[in-house]
Amino acid sequence: MKQILNKISIPKVYVGNLPYFFLIYLIFIIPSFWPLTTIRHWGHFALILVFIVSYRLLYTSNRGTPWWWGVQILIDIYFSIFAGYLYLFIYSGWTFGFTSMKAKTFRKYVLFYYVIVLGTIGIMAVRYKSLFFGDNLMNLLTAVAFIFGSPLVARGFAVMSQKNRKLRQANIRLQTQAEERSRIARDLHDNLGQSYSMITVKAELAGKLLTKAQTEAAQMQIGEIKNISRENLQLVRDIVNNLRQESLSMTLVKQEQNLTDAGIYLETQGIEVVAGWPNKVQQLSAAVIKEAVTNIIRYSHGKRCQIVFETRATDFYWRIQDNGRGFKPMEIRQGANGLRGIQQRVAQLNGDCEIDGAHHGTIITVSIPKDIGAAKDHGTNRVS
Repeated sequence: MKQILNKISIPKVYVGNLPYFFLIYLIFIIPSFWPLTTIRHWGHFALILVFIVSYRLLYTSNRGTPWWWGVQILIDIYFSIFAGYLYLFIYSGWTFGFTSMKAKTFRKYVLFYYVIVLGTIGIMAVRYKSLFFGDNLMNLLTAVAFIFGSPLVARGFAVMSQKNRKLRQANIRLQTQAEERSRIARDLHDNLGQSYSMITVKAELAGKLLTKAQTEAAQMQIGEIKNISRENLQLVRDIVNNLRQESLSMTLVKQEQNLTDAGIYLETQGIEVVAGWPNKVQQLSAAVIKEAVTNIIRYSHGKRCQIVFETRATDFYWRIQDNGRGFKPMEIRQGANGLRGIQQRVAQLNGDCEIDGAHHGTIITVSIPKDIGAAKDHGTNRVS
């Protein structure tokens, strides 16, 4: 049941539950074709169903945006001319206003939308003689104000929501970076502090033994000092090497900028859990994300990308999903677009990688067993 609801529901990418609120106003159209006693009534009922389907797909899929929006516009025109429901145009203005598109493309949509609305009003004026008189004129002006304003308001709402989400995601990344710095400070204090204390104690003991001519015991202490120093040196090298590598948080920052430059919106969820992941797993995640984002920019033609991180009972899990055109299964077998390379990287940590490009864009899911990730990690954990 949950899977069915996920398939028919509208993703809460920008708008939360707002799209469902607008669907309430479709109730006012029902009297025009209810009860379903004629072929014409059934035809109207079918058009409303198509309208709802197009409404949902305009929030979920980027591939058919012009076509589904065109379907909506045609239904708007039909019900406006033959039933007087001009306000249906508000739906079409709102949906393309919320669709991720460049400013130039948005202006073209707005211009075309306004021309269609004015043309429809002109036809309605001929069909309904009283449209420009009395209360009907006030109702018309009110409807036109909402219709003309809907794409502009939706656009502003979408841009504001995007900025707010990006700000929250940036704050989470900054918080995880601060936690990482605190963790590194603890490691340096706990490991190096304790080791240097041991070196001091053993050096003092060796000095006392030498004064008592116990050279063998003194040499043993000096040997232990050498071993501790070597271990500390290796620990420092590991920490420095890990710090030189690009963290997962920096990877996300850079890839988000790349996606933004390409007109694609990035949403991340659960990023705070990655701070506890082993270094090897974080490095793998960063590499997979880089490859996936490159493919999304080059091939997907999508407008949204979502990356979700989870720490499960037995594995570390992340999912990368876009709303582009997907790909054919043959492309993975042929190693195209780096998809095969992603699977090979994941296999190195005995992980599972599933790539699905057949339904509403491409979905890459990766899971790495906790025991494998921990066993193969000898460095310092990295920030997500």
